[in-house]
Amino acid sequence: MAKIIVAHRGGKEFFHENTLEAFKNAIELGAQYYELDIRMTKDKKVVCFHDPDIQNKKITDITYEELKKLSGIKVPLFKEALKLTNGKIKLLCEIKETGYEKEAIKQIKEDFNLDDVIVVSFKDDVLFKIHKVDKSVKTGLIVGKKNLIQFIKDLFFLIRMLRSKTNFLIPNHNYIKFGIAKLAKVFGIKIFTWTIDDPKLIKKYLKNKDIYGIITNKPKLGLELLAAGSNRK
Repeated sequence: MAKIIVAHRGGKEFFHENTLEAFKNAIELGAQYYELDIRMTKDKKVVCFHDPDIQNKKITDITYEELKKLSGIKVPLFKEALKLTNGKIKLLCEIKETGYEKEAIKQIKEDFNLDDVIVVSFKDDVLFKIHKVDKSVKTGLIVGKKNLIQFIKDLFFLIRMLRSKTNFLIPNHNYIKFGIAKLAKVFGIKIFTWTIDDPKLIKKYLKNKDIYGIITNKPKLGLELLAAGSNRK
């Protein structure tokens, strides 16, 4: 049975995603991990933010202060999230694009226990660069069908993982039916699957022995179902 519940973007059921409030809630719920997304602004601030743009402006083209004004929320700096959560929960840190890998690892080392972090990305280049910065950093390749070309590329996940020296695989749950979890297990690869909010699907994947962790927007529900399953043993 899968034993890990990951609060996706902190868990956006009760709080705005990728905010300190959401991360704090994930801790209070007792999630083992939370996931966040990081990007870099024009003034070189590493921030917790998912989308590549806001109001038709790229995050890379605006300052941190402009991002906060345009979003209408207190977008946290990556350092703030790390300091808040260090020692209280583990982290899946998704780097959305290349160019700030070195700074991200520097901040993690300053403000978080490196052993409690898995740096993940859809982009092979990001994983290559992370390995060059520090070979001891645990990394994960995210795969998920967006289009036919991407799907074909994802079929070669083992080759991609070997080339980038990646430790974990993070597939969209729709890939599980193709046997990706069973194949990964043969090679000793641990899987976190995303993003599962439906109670029936959460129960289904909790029972799947080939899956290490479930990423969900509803960590409270996930933890309740995990506890219920454990109590039935």
